Amino acid sequence: MTKTGLFTVTVAASLLVGCSRGDLRELAKDTETAVKDAGAALDELAGQAEGPLREAASRALDAAQEARQASEEFRKNPTTETRQALRRAKQRLDDVSRELEGLLDNAPEGVQSALHHALDSLTELRHRVQRELESS
Repeated sequence: MTKTGLFTVTVAASLLVGCSRGDLRELAKDTETAVKDAGAALDELAGQAEGPLREAASRALDAAQEARQASEEFRKNPTTETRQALRRAKQRLDDVSRELEGLLDNAPEGVQSALHHALDSLTELRHRVQRELESS
């Protein structure tokens, strides 16, 4: 094994040892709270929006639920497979956030506040999922 490979294994092992199941549970609780906040904001947005914006809000809500489920599975069983599912869920959150951001300029004035709130909530959720991935 090369020095670089040994160093990489040592760092990875140190990270895993430093993150207890309790830490993962706490991160999962934070993620669950962020999912609830994002869900409420997206529900509000979907209630006010029409057409493509409403459809994007619906996709974002689905992505938030997927992230919640992936986070829960990862917390229960932190394996390579569940980590990959959580990464895919985060990527989907990133994608729907970009989609909603692209619709912001053309959104009716009355809906822009709800859209900003939904985007802020999605950003918080994306950060929580990223922390969950980095801490395990």
